[in-house]
Amino acid sequence: MKLKVREVEQSDLILLFDWVNDPLTREMDFNPEPIPLEIHEEWFRTLPESGKYQIIVDGLHQNKWIPVGQVRVNDDGRISMSIAPQFRGQRLATPVIEAAMAYIRENTDIRVLIADIKQENTRSAKAFQKAGFRYVDSRNVKGKVWNKYTYVMS
Repeated sequence: MKLKVREVEQSDLILLFDWVNDPLTREMDFNPEPIPLEIHEEWFRTLPESGKYQIIVDGLHQNKWIPVGQVRVNDDGRISMSIAPQFRGQRLATPVIEAAMAYIRENTDIRVLIADIKQENTRSAKAFQKAGFRYVDSRNVKGKVWNKYTYVMS
């Protein structure tokens, strides 16, 4: 699938709200509790001055550009991503990560990316590793093991 990267737009508010509250997304997050709309709206409103890069990756699907995933990168290089539920299992995670990495490389001064991935989230770990991330170490957070992966921009 052909992909293109864009910055988040106001019209993406509910899309991102739905994605962040997807049951699998919640299960793989540090905090598995659903996020209330009011909290999401506040986060979205403050996004421009937050030092975070929120990226939407659109895919060309049936001759139409539609959102297939999102990637967030904090100013400290912490990266997270998710694929739209209807596009999971289509091997898009690595290309989405790589597209976001190219955007970050070209548009920011961030040179080291850090992905914290729940140990049981093997699909995400494989996607980041295929994108060039390397395992660094593990730690326990709230009774769950999280693996840390890094990527140094060239």
